[in-house]
Amino acid sequence: MYRPGPIRVSCWLLTLILVQQTAAQSSLILPASAANAAGSAANWAPLGSSPAPVPGVRMQTTYSATELTSQNVNQLILIRGLRWRPDEWAPSVVGGQFQDLEVRLSTSPGGWSAVGSDFAANHGSDLTLAYDARVHGPVTYQATPGPTRWTQGTRCVDIRLAQPFLYDPTQGDLVVDIDHPSAGFVGTRADVDASSGVGSSVLAGIFYPVASTILYIDPPVLELDYGPAIGLFPEFALDLSQGPSPLTVQFSDRSFSSAASGVTSWAWDFDNDGTVDSTVQNPTHTFTNCGTYDVTLTVGDGTHAPASHTRLAAVVTDELTAAFDATVIAPRVLQFTDRSSPDATAWAWDLDGDQIVDSTLRSPTWAYATTAPVDVTLTVSRLCGPSDSITKTVTPLEQLATPLNPVTFSFAGWTSMFDVEVKAREGLDILSLEINQGPNAWRPFTLDIWLTGDGYDGKQAAAASWQLAATVPVTPGSSSTTVTVTLPQPLHLPRGRYGMALHIPNLGIRVTSPSSAGLRIENADLAVEYGVLRMTSPAYPFGPASELPLRLWAGMISYSKCRVSGHANHGFLGEGCAGSLGRATLTATALPRLGSTVSVDLDGLPTNAAILALGFDNRTSPLGPLPFALDPFGLPGCRLRVRPDATLALFGSGGTATWQLPIPNDPALTCVTMFQQAAVFDPGTNPAGMVVSDAAGFVIGN
Repeated sequence: MYRPGPIRVSCWLLTLILVQQTAAQSSLILPASAANAAGSAANWAPLGSSPAPVPGVRMQTTYSATELTSQNVNQLILIRGLRWRPDEWAPSVVGGQFQDLEVRLSTSPGGWSAVGSDFAANHGSDLTLAYDARVHGPVTYQATPGPTRWTQGTRCVDIRLAQPFLYDPTQGDLVVDIDHPSAGFVGTRADVDASSGVGSSVLAGIFYPVASTILYIDPPVLELDYGPAIGLFPEFALDLSQGPSPLTVQFSDRSFSSAASGVTSWAWDFDNDGTVDSTVQNPTHTFTNCGTYDVTLTVGDGTHAPASHTRLAAVVTDELTAAFDATVIAPRVLQFTDRSSPDATAWAWDLDGDQIVDSTLRSPTWAYATTAPVDVTLTVSRLCGPSDSITKTVTPLEQLATPLNPVTFSFAGWTSMFDVEVKAREGLDILSLEINQGPNAWRPFTLDIWLTGDGYDGKQAAAASWQLAATVPVTPGSSSTTVTVTLPQPLHLPRGRYGMALHIPNLGIRVTSPSSAGLRIENADLAVEYGVLRMTSPAYPFGPASELPLRLWAGMISYSKCRVSGHANHGFLGEGCAGSLGRATLTATALPRLGSTVSVDLDGLPTNAAILALGFDNRTSPLGPLPFALDPFGLPGCRLRVRPDATLALFGSGGTATWQLPIPNDPALTCVTMFQQAAVFDPGTNPAGMVVSDAAGFVIGN
């Protein structure tokens, strides 16, 4: 049996004292169904034990207003305190304190069922910082004795709000936002009612401060201490809290008085210097100079004593957030572009990671000796405002990263299928893929890369539609959660749309779920779209299998383009249609380099004869947009993918023919792009007596 020691006061004993001291206060439980019973689940947020070291913890919970109105709270109330209780099976912990906890409350603008991953967007205009432990003192969490039978009165965190919150449940749902920037604490798991369906929680943990999880049925059990709003309560809102000077701000009075006359006078002090700047109820004020401004509103109602409310740092001008982009403009040369907001007036760049300022230009360029990753730091400031810095690891390569938030684990036998669109006119060369393998990153594995034309959808089980583009064995060199898989040869993707499948047979592949950013990630050259995570074992890789929709491999593509590298290459554009020898394919045996001869083998020729079409476009043709279905011409299931600007007959032997073309040593031809596809004679296969080969694209270079 658990007994409290002489120093540690257990939660149940402290709760008994608190209940006796506060018996006169009104209180209620959210959700109401948990008032007389333990919740159906537990969560380490908002005030519990983190399962792993994380940079911070934030849980924003929106409770349905019906949970108050069903308990006869139908009018304006003043919320004065918040209390949480532990899960009945919570582990034993000693007490402690939250040193930097912040509590914000507001009225939800859209309701609990419509919250998103943007914390700010989920708050209403009456957002109130009700408690800040750095200003109002640490918040104590009490000791818990370990798993025990649930008792109705157990509470382990009790916060008396420094700024009580005026709330009207008839105007919207209640938002309770708990932010703990330094999550280095050990508390207890919170009691959660996961079956009520009357609230939702948005959580930031591993990716703090970015939200990683939305739980639409998991509101923590919360007790509100409240009372009727009797008296005079000053409050205000503002449409802007920061920006560049001069900054014009619209203030809106949100004060409340229980007097019959309501609020009758307003005195605004916009710089908290003791001088009244406006007596208008809803004034507009322009802050002409940079700085941080405390704003005070004093109101009167003719019945109660005048009351004042000061909002510290209500307006901050010329405080900016540092940001920048890096773009490859030549081999190992990056163009850096300042994206800080608002506009900075001073810049300091450390472009090579040596802690020395290399440039004070707004958007400098920098040449690197290698393509190795490097840490780049930008420090910016505006007028007299404080400086801000950002450090990013950049690689002197062009890249497109897929989100790592949130990451879903997968196991051996799963394949990530998704769509890729190459927008660059000359195509691009994939040099490496970053794979997020989490705790498995130290293990050797093999990555298979498969391609199909026009996208993956409808081809998940159609093995004949896919081409194995690369098989890369990988031996990780460190225990990092991510592994860079460098391809032995750059994989050329001509301009066009593809389906891509990534498969790691012995480990599986980790994927991410979509966020508010949308289902397409792109830059000027390349786009990837969310696809499926597909269980393909044992029918690897495209047999009948189950799928999880809206998943995308978690990692990054590093690539180069001819206009930057000047390199020649040749690659798969899209599949043809199978004949008696299967699909005919085009394989480059010598790349189209200046001053040399490009050579391409065409195999799968039943009669050793074909007509090769060459073109400068793969989007339009005299027949219409490409790819163009050839079914009306007696070639069912075949597609023309190349505009036939030129054609020539090819003859070979043993089912293979070779096409060759000398490339003049003329620099003006660098990055000229062409496409090719063959009509293969195959009598008896279809009414036309021919099929078409896979299509390919190539770019002339060095």
